[in-house]
Amino acid sequence: MRHPGALLIVAFLALAACQPAPQSGTTNSPPPHVAAGIDSDALNEGERLYLDDLLPKAPDTEAGTRWKKTVTSKRKSDLDMLFDGERLTFCKAPRRDKDTFIGRMGQEEGNFAFQRQEATQKNLC
Repeated sequence: MRHPGALLIVAFLALAACQPAPQSGTTNSPPPHVAAGIDSDALNEGERLYLDDLLPKAPDTEAGTRWKKTVTSKRKSDLDMLFDGERLTFCKAPRRDKDTFIGRMGQEEGNFAFQRQEATQKNLC
């Protein structure tokens, strides 16, 4: 006679084999705007995408730190002013290349300004 425990083990292994394997590149970490403590309910989809695009890229420079401080200030009015400023600066103005920004602002600041322009035109305009 077979052991009932052996049947249970076989059934468990069969169920375990049916579980989908985790996909590579997926994580359980929250989006950058949520990790930064920003209320995502107060933002539209474009604003969330803008923040998720830029938060990981913000440099540890004076301007980058000031930008992060504005973004994570917990005041919706600060975010609204930032978004309005980005739209005014980048939506209707002619697109500038990265070298123009770097030439005027230096490597890190210019690169981040270029990334802000790209994120604004992609998500906020």
